[in-house]
Amino acid sequence: MKTIKSLTENQFDEQFTLVENHLDNNASWSGAMFETYGEELDYVHMKAQNANNVWTIIEGDNDTMFIVSGVHLVNRIGYLITNEEWEEETEVEIEFD
Repeated sequence: MKTIKSLTENQFDEQFTLVENHLDNNASWSGAMFETYGEELDYVHMKAQNANNVWTIIEGDNDTMFIVSGVHLVNRIGYLITNEEWEEETEVEIEFD
């Protein structure tokens, strides 16, 4: 059985640096989210082939949101790319105020 490493949002921010979306000047997630279609998705797939630095923002149950390592399709909102690679499957729960 696979274990998934859990991080808090603060731990994620301390360990990983988000890459700015250079394809969209008005990208969500403080300019770092890549969309799930078109040129942005093509770029995400290209990055995912060479390194473990792509993350998927997904919507969970009861209006929860997670960042999970890798490229996922189900309930995806968008993608993030980090400068640093993840070493094991990781999940980050996003807290909303």
